[in-house]
Amino acid sequence: MTYFGAERSLLVKMPGQVHETVEVAVTDHFKVQATQMGLMRRELQRIGSSQYASIHPDGGAAEPDDGLKPSEFRPGPDDFPTLVVEVARSQDINQAHKAKDWWFNHSSPDHERGGVGAVFIVKVVSDELGTLIAELWSRRAKRPKKATIQLKDPNRYPDQDQVNDNPDLWTWSGLPMRVAFEDLVLRPKAGLEHDFDVTSDMMVDAATSAWNYRGAAPRRWSLARQRADEELRRRQQREQEEAKKRHDAERDKRAEQRRAKLPAN
Repeated sequence: MTYFGAERSLLVKMPGQVHETVEVAVTDHFKVQATQMGLMRRELQRIGSSQYASIHPDGGAAEPDDGLKPSEFRPGPDDFPTLVVEVARSQDINQAHKAKDWWFNHSSPDHERGGVGAVFIVKVVSDELGTLIAELWSRRAKRPKKATIQLKDPNRYPDQDQVNDNPDLWTWSGLPMRVAFEDLVLRPKAGLEHDFDVTSDMMVDAATSAWNYRGAAPRRWSLARQRADEELRRRQQREQEEAKKRHDAERDKRAEQRRAKLPAN
């Protein structure tokens, strides 16, 4: 939810399972990279959907879908995250762009609460093709880095055992996309530390998770339809059997009546 104070407008998102599973998959991959680099938990924490007020009077407030914050450098509950994750499914991507603008315009590296360094937008585009579009926006860049992923064959349902770089299932472009280490952790790299990457692993994980939830409803509908069709077939079969019994009984009754009318020998 984002409240644009000066405009007196409210942007409300109603996240469902697809929305939430994409958000979790993306943020988890950033956390895994941090752990593999040896970062401590406090050096980069998930923020969930906490609300943040603007640094400007009457600037409103916003809640990200998720994000990350280095608690050592920004320990306050009102301190801004360095990375914001925004997922759009039912909403238009222009609304996600509007939320992105709010994060950059209503936080600042020069303010005591800090500024958002990067906004990662994932748009679930197509239910039929399993398509996701990702945009990585940096405060310093005028244009985003963009990536796309979709199923090569939407008739082949992937499952969680196939969450990997499987070229037989997915096709993607624009990956990897890099996020500067200093933009998220707010200190220079040391030792084996390196920049964060939006990888094909991350996007395949998000796309597969979304497809599984998205495909669950059609599959449940299909099973329900199969059960309904089977019940209809059984009912029709019973009705045919009962109709045959009535027909046979009526035939036997008429035959008995005819025999009864015959003269006795």
